[in-house]
Amino acid sequence: QERRMMSASATSIQKMVRGRIAYFDFVITMVSIITCQSAARRWRSKRRLNVLRTQQRECAAVKIQAIYRGFSRMKCFVITLCKVITVQTAFRGWISRRELSYLKEEKRRIENEASIKLQKMFRGLSCSMKYSLLSFSAVELQRVVRGFLAREKFIIDLANVILVQSVARRFTTKERAKQIRLLQNLASTTISSAWRGFVDRCNFAIMLSGFALLQATARGCDARKKVRRETVAATAIQRVYRGFVTYNSYI
Repeated sequence: QERRMMSASATSIQKMVRGRIAYFDFVITMVSIITCQSAARRWRSKRRLNVLRTQQRECAAVKIQAIYRGFSRMKCFVITLCKVITVQTAFRGWISRRELSYLKEEKRRIENEASIKLQKMFRGLSCSMKYSLLSFSAVELQRVVRGFLAREKFIIDLANVILVQSVARRFTTKERAKQIRLLQNLASTTISSAWRGFVDRCNFAIMLSGFALLQATARGCDARKKVRRETVAATAIQRVYRGFVTYNSYI
Protein backbone atom coordinates (compact mmCIF):
# COMPACT_ATOMS: atom_id res chain seq x y z
CA GLN A 1 0.00 0.00 0.00
CA GLU A 2 2.87 2.37 0.73
CA ARG A 3 4.34 1.54 -2.64
CA ARG A 4 1.05 2.31 -4.30
CA MET A 5 0.88 5.63 -2.50
CA MET A 6 4.49 6.37 -3.39
CA SER A 7 3.90 5.47 -7.05
CA ALA A 8 0.72 7.58 -7.08
CA SER A 9 2.64 10.46 -5.47
CA ALA A 10 5.49 10.03 -7.95
CA THR A 11 2.98 9.93 -10.80
CA SER A 12 1.24 13.12 -9.63
CA ILE A 13 4.63 14.82 -9.07
CA GLN A 14 5.76 13.79 -12.53
CA LYS A 15 2.45 14.98 -13.94
CA MET A 16 2.80 18.36 -12.25
CA VAL A 17 6.46 18.67 -13.29
CA ARG A 18 5.70 17.68 -16.85
CA GLY A 19 2.70 20.03 -16.96
CA ARG A 20 4.85 22.84 -15.58
CA ILE A 21 7.61 22.08 -18.09
CA ALA A 22 5.04 21.97 -20.92
CA TYR A 23 3.55 25.24 -19.70
CA PHE A 24 7.00 26.88 -19.65
CA ASP A 25 7.73 25.52 -23.12
CA PHE A 26 4.38 26.86 -24.34
CA VAL A 27 5.04 30.28 -22.80
CA ILE A 28 8.56 30.39 -24.27
CA THR A 29 7.22 29.33 -27.67
CA MET A 30 4.49 32.01 -27.56
CA VAL A 31 7.00 34.66 -26.52
CA SER A 32 9.29 33.60 -29.37
CA ILE A 33 6.40 33.67 -31.85
CA ILE A 34 5.28 37.12 -30.65
CA THR A 35 8.88 38.36 -30.84
CA CYS A 36 9.24 37.04 -34.38
CA GLN A 37 5.93 38.58 -35.38
CA SER A 38 6.90 41.96 -33.91
CA ALA A 39 10.31 41.79 -35.63
CA ALA A 40 8.68 40.86 -38.94
CA ARG A 41 6.10 43.62 -38.58
CA ARG A 42 8.80 46.11 -37.62
CA TRP A 43 10.86 45.10 -40.66
CA ARG A 44 7.81 45.46 -42.94
CA SER A 45 6.93 48.83 -41.36
CA LYS A 46 10.49 50.08 -41.82
CA ARG A 47 10.44 48.91 -45.40
CA ARG A 48 7.13 50.67 -46.08
CA LEU A 49 8.41 53.77 -44.31
CA ASN A 50 11.53 53.77 -46.49
CA VAL A 51 9.39 53.33 -49.61
CA LEU A 52 7.11 56.20 -48.53
CA ARG A 53 10.10 58.41 -47.75
CA THR A 54 11.63 57.58 -51.15
CA GLN A 55 8.35 58.39 -52.88
CA GLN A 56 8.01 61.65 -50.93
CA ARG A 57 11.59 62.60 -51.81
CA GLU A 58 10.96 61.80 -55.47
CA CYS A 59 7.74 63.85 -55.47
CA ALA A 60 9.51 66.72 -53.71
CA ALA A 61 12.40 66.56 -56.19
CA VAL A 62 9.98 66.52 -59.14
CA LYS A 63 8.07 69.42 -57.67
CA ILE A 64 11.27 71.43 -57.04
CA GLN A 65 12.45 70.67 -60.59
CA ALA A 66 9.10 71.77 -62.00
CA ILE A 67 9.18 75.03 -60.01
CA TYR A 68 12.79 75.75 -61.01
CA ARG A 69 12.11 74.95 -64.67
CA GLY A 70 9.01 77.16 -64.62
CA PHE A 71 11.04 79.98 -63.05
CA SER A 72 13.83 79.59 -65.61
CA ARG A 73 11.29 79.50 -68.47
CA MET A 74 9.56 82.59 -67.11
CA LYS A 75 12.93 84.35 -66.79
CA CYS A 76 13.86 83.44 -70.37
CA PHE A 77 10.41 84.58 -71.55
CA VAL A 78 10.74 87.94 -69.78
CA ILE A 79 14.26 88.49 -71.19
CA THR A 80 13.08 87.55 -74.69
CA LEU A 81 10.05 89.83 -74.34
CA CYS A 82 12.26 92.75 -73.26
CA LYS A 83 14.54 92.17 -76.24
CA VAL A 84 11.57 92.00 -78.62
CA ILE A 85 10.10 95.21 -77.19
CA THR A 86 13.50 96.94 -77.50
CA VAL A 87 13.84 95.82 -81.12
CA GLN A 88 10.27 96.93 -81.88
CA THR A 89 10.90 100.32 -80.27
CA ALA A 90 14.10 100.85 -82.25
CA PHE A 91 12.47 99.73 -85.50
CA ARG A 92 9.41 101.93 -84.98
CA GLY A 93 11.61 104.90 -84.08
CA TRP A 94 13.64 104.36 -87.23
CA ILE A 95 10.45 104.16 -89.33
CA SER A 96 9.06 107.32 -87.67
CA ARG A 97 12.29 109.24 -88.26
CA ARG A 98 12.40 108.12 -91.87
CA GLU A 99 8.75 109.13 -92.43
CA LEU A 100 9.39 112.46 -90.69
CA SER A 101 12.39 113.21 -92.92
CA TYR A 102 10.37 112.21 -95.99
CA LEU A 103 7.50 114.49 -94.94
CA LYS A 104 9.90 117.36 -94.31
CA GLU A 105 11.46 116.92 -97.72
CA GLU A 106 8.00 116.72 -99.31
CA LYS A 107 6.93 119.87 -97.49
CA ARG A 108 10.05 121.70 -98.65
CA ARG A 109 9.50 120.55 -102.21
CA ILE A 110 5.85 121.68 -102.17
CA GLU A 111 6.80 125.05 -100.68
CA ASN A 112 9.52 125.51 -103.29
CA GLU A 113 7.13 124.63 -106.11
CA ALA A 114 4.46 126.95 -104.70
CA SER A 115 6.93 129.83 -104.37
CA ILE A 116 8.20 129.24 -107.91
CA LYS A 117 4.65 129.22 -109.28
CA LEU A 118 3.74 132.39 -107.40
CA GLN A 119 6.87 134.15 -108.63
CA LYS A 120 6.12 133.02 -112.18
CA MET A 121 2.53 134.28 -111.98
CA PHE A 122 3.56 137.57 -110.43
CA ARG A 123 6.33 138.16 -112.99
CA GLY A 124 4.00 137.25 -115.86
CA LEU A 125 1.35 139.60 -114.52
CA SER A 126 3.84 142.41 -114.07
CA CYS A 127 5.25 141.86 -117.59
CA SER A 128 1.76 141.79 -119.11
CA MET A 129 0.83 144.94 -117.22
CA LYS A 130 4.01 146.66 -118.36
CA TYR A 131 3.42 145.55 -121.95
CA SER A 132 -0.18 146.73 -121.91
CA LEU A 133 0.89 150.00 -120.32
CA LEU A 134 3.60 150.52 -122.93
CA SER A 135 1.24 149.67 -125.79
CA PHE A 136 -1.42 151.96 -124.38
CA SER A 137 1.15 154.73 -123.89
CA ALA A 138 2.36 154.32 -127.48
CA VAL A 139 -1.20 154.57 -128.77
CA GLU A 140 -1.87 157.57 -126.65
CA LEU A 141 1.35 159.15 -127.76
CA GLN A 142 0.37 158.55 -131.37
CA ARG A 143 -3.02 160.07 -130.68
CA VAL A 144 -1.37 162.99 -128.93
CA VAL A 145 1.05 163.46 -131.79
CA ARG A 146 -1.71 163.06 -134.36
CA GLY A 147 -4.21 165.04 -132.29
CA PHE A 148 -4.27 168.54 -131.18
CA LEU A 149 -2.03 170.20 -128.69
CA ALA A 150 -5.13 171.14 -126.75
CA ARG A 151 -5.59 167.53 -125.65
CA GLU A 152 -2.15 167.42 -124.04
CA LYS A 153 -3.48 168.15 -120.56
CA PHE A 154 -6.30 165.61 -120.93
CA ILE A 155 -3.87 162.94 -122.13
CA ILE A 156 -1.51 163.62 -119.20
CA ASP A 157 -4.39 163.35 -116.70
CA LEU A 158 -5.56 160.17 -118.37
CA ALA A 159 -2.05 158.72 -118.19
CA ASN A 160 -1.89 159.60 -114.50
CA VAL A 161 -5.23 157.88 -113.88
CA ILE A 162 -4.04 154.78 -115.69
CA LEU A 163 -0.82 154.78 -113.66
CA VAL A 164 -2.78 155.02 -110.41
CA GLN A 165 -4.98 152.15 -111.54
CA SER A 166 -1.95 150.02 -112.31
CA VAL A 167 -0.45 150.78 -108.90
CA ALA A 168 -3.74 149.91 -107.23
CA ARG A 169 -4.04 146.70 -109.23
CA ARG A 170 -0.45 145.79 -108.37
CA PHE A 171 -1.17 146.35 -104.68
CA THR A 172 -4.35 144.25 -104.93
CA THR A 173 -2.40 141.49 -106.68
CA LYS A 174 0.24 141.49 -103.95
CA GLU A 175 -2.42 141.27 -101.26
CA ARG A 176 -4.07 138.35 -103.06
CA ALA A 177 -0.69 136.61 -103.37
CA LYS A 178 -0.10 137.04 -99.62
CA GLN A 179 -3.53 135.57 -98.85
CA ILE A 180 -2.84 132.64 -101.18
CA ARG A 181 0.48 131.99 -99.40
CA LEU A 182 -1.16 132.14 -95.99
CA LEU A 183 -3.88 129.71 -97.12
CA GLN A 184 -1.28 127.31 -98.53
CA ASN A 185 0.77 127.42 -95.32
CA LEU A 186 -2.37 126.82 -93.26
CA ALA A 187 -3.40 123.91 -95.51
CA SER A 188 0.06 122.31 -95.32
CA THR A 189 0.12 122.72 -91.51
CA THR A 190 -3.37 121.18 -91.18
CA ILE A 191 -2.46 118.24 -93.43
CA SER A 192 0.78 117.55 -91.57
CA SER A 193 -0.95 117.71 -88.14
CA ALA A 194 -3.75 115.40 -89.33
CA TRP A 195 -1.24 112.92 -90.74
CA ARG A 196 0.85 112.93 -87.55
CA GLY A 197 -2.28 112.40 -85.45
CA PHE A 198 -3.33 109.50 -87.69
CA VAL A 199 0.11 107.88 -87.44
CA ASP A 200 0.16 108.30 -83.64
CA ARG A 201 -3.32 106.81 -83.30
CA CYS A 202 -2.36 103.84 -85.49
CA ASN A 203 0.79 103.24 -83.44
CA PHE A 204 -1.21 103.52 -80.20
CA ALA A 205 -3.81 101.01 -81.44
CA ILE A 206 -1.07 98.56 -82.49
CA MET A 207 0.62 99.00 -79.12
CA LEU A 208 -2.66 98.37 -77.24
CA SER A 209 -3.38 95.21 -79.26
CA GLY A 210 0.16 93.95 -78.59
CA PHE A 211 -0.15 94.64 -74.85
CA ALA A 212 -3.55 92.90 -74.72
CA LEU A 213 -2.18 89.83 -76.53
CA LEU A 214 0.85 89.76 -74.22
CA GLN A 215 -1.32 90.04 -71.10
CA ALA A 216 -3.63 87.25 -72.33
CA THR A 217 -0.65 84.97 -73.04
CA ALA A 218 1.00 85.66 -69.66
CA ARG A 219 -2.25 85.16 -67.74
CA GLY A 220 -3.01 81.92 -69.59
CA CYS A 221 0.49 80.61 -68.85
CA ASP A 222 0.18 81.56 -65.14
CA ALA A 223 -3.25 79.92 -64.90
CA ARG A 224 -2.03 76.71 -66.54
CA LYS A 225 1.00 76.57 -64.25
CA LYS A 226 -1.17 77.18 -61.20
CA VAL A 227 -3.59 74.38 -62.23
CA ARG A 228 -0.66 72.02 -62.79
CA ARG A 229 0.88 72.84 -59.42
CA GLU A 230 -2.46 72.39 -57.65
CA THR A 231 -3.02 69.07 -59.48
CA VAL A 232 0.43 67.79 -58.52
CA ALA A 233 -0.02 68.95 -54.91
CA ALA A 234 -3.49 67.33 -54.69
CA THR A 235 -2.13 64.07 -56.15
CA ALA A 236 0.77 64.06 -53.66
CA ILE A 237 -1.57 64.76 -50.73
CA GLN A 238 -3.97 62.00 -51.84
CA ARG A 239 -1.09 59.56 -52.23
CA VAL A 240 0.28 60.34 -48.76
CA TYR A 241 -3.17 60.18 -47.17
CA ARG A 242 -4.02 56.85 -48.84
CA GLY A 243 -0.69 55.39 -47.74
CA PHE A 244 -1.28 56.57 -44.21
CA VAL A 245 -4.82 55.10 -44.17
CA THR A 246 -3.54 51.79 -45.60
CA TYR A 247 -0.73 51.69 -43.06
CA ASN A 248 -3.13 52.34 -40.16
CA SER A 249 -5.59 49.74 -41.43
CA TYR A 250 -2.80 47.17 -41.77
CA ILE A 251 -1.49 47.90 -38.25
